Amino acid sequence: MKRKIAKKLIKIILEEFDFEKVHDLMLQEDWRWFDIEGEGGGVPSVKALKQEARNLLKSVCYYGEDDDFSASGGLCAEKRGDTLELRFEYEVVAADENWVEE
Repeated sequence: MKRKIAKKLIKIILEEFDFEKVHDLMLQEDWRWFDIEGEGGGVPSVKALKQEARNLLKSVCYYGEDDDFSASGGLCAEKRGDTLELRFEYEVVAADENWVEE
């Protein structure tokens, strides 16, 4: 992905993502990060969430392969070809055929 395109996509994602909603859920669930901007643990602020999201998005855009993934504290950034995605994962279950007993 070209750097100029990546920069624009990151800007759009950071503007459109509902960090307030994520922050509210984290407060409700008392979801704490170990260290927030060198100030010790706690529920991250909206500002800290945005900064971490920016770091994750930059990581997959500028330092990763064509398809890359990076996550921290529930935030997940993923690049698949020309698509860039940011999400907050609260609960995920995955299974494959190996889980099925015969």
